[in-house]
Amino acid sequence: MMAAALIGALVGQAEEPAAWRFTAASSSISRSAGTSTALYRDVTATDGELVVVAAEVRYDRTKDILEAVGKAMLFQEELDLKAERVRVDRRTRTISAETPGGRIELVLKPESESPWTPPPLTPRPTWPHSPVEVMDRTDAVAPKPATVPEERPEPRFRQVPTNILARSVSYRYAESVREGSLAGPIFIRQNLADGGWRVMWGQAADFRRADRTIRFPRAGNPQRLRMISSEGDDFTMDEVTFWSRPDDEGFEAVNVTGTTFLPDQSSPPR
Repeated sequence: MMAAALIGALVGQAEEPAAWRFTAASSSISRSAGTSTALYRDVTATDGELVVVAAEVRYDRTKDILEAVGKAMLFQEELDLKAERVRVDRRTRTISAETPGGRIELVLKPESESPWTPPPLTPRPTWPHSPVEVMDRTDAVAPKPATVPEERPEPRFRQVPTNILARSVSYRYAESVREGSLAGPIFIRQNLADGGWRVMWGQAADFRRADRTIRFPRAGNPQRLRMISSEGDDFTMDEVTFWSRPDDEGFEAVNVTGTTFLPDQSSPPR
């Protein structure tokens, strides 16, 4: 056990992915029966693709699996997440996270023209996102805009994130498969380019980063889904897929009922 802060490298696989680099307040390593496990406390670690911050990190050097516990944060090119427990399996390129009795904070990042640069190990990275304003599914009321939104040119790249709260998340970050699943209760706030928003509630969802979609399927959602928007929409449906792309931020739903608001300036003549 070492009292001073450590700077070193975790031994990974001989081939890709790259070795972990880390800073930690203390560390210990145990070896037995062909296994090797390292334990780090008050740690920040990176392999160049991911950055993990946690109170404790246990790294199975034999299986190349990293488990972070205690106010864990993970930063990656396409998403950031904050949870009580985060697990990274680099052999399958899978990230999983959970917060027993609470919720994970997951932020799906907008597209960017610039390559992602991992935050440095020091100073220790902090959560860069504002708190999500959570709405109650039953009590939430869609606002009624008083004016027609000003038309603005579509940005070439999205500059707004999608915020998600869920009980657990699993995400494959392989180059050919960039998709994940969510288990609820789930609350999603999709921020829109013109400053508007949509919010959604459900129990099970999946998301694909390749086409920027989030889908609430009928299976896993026994209660009808609900979505409201800053434009005054208030819908319930059996299933829905919505997306946020450089030129489109629409949705498709099945078996929909609800109301949509028509601003005064656009009201048809009587």
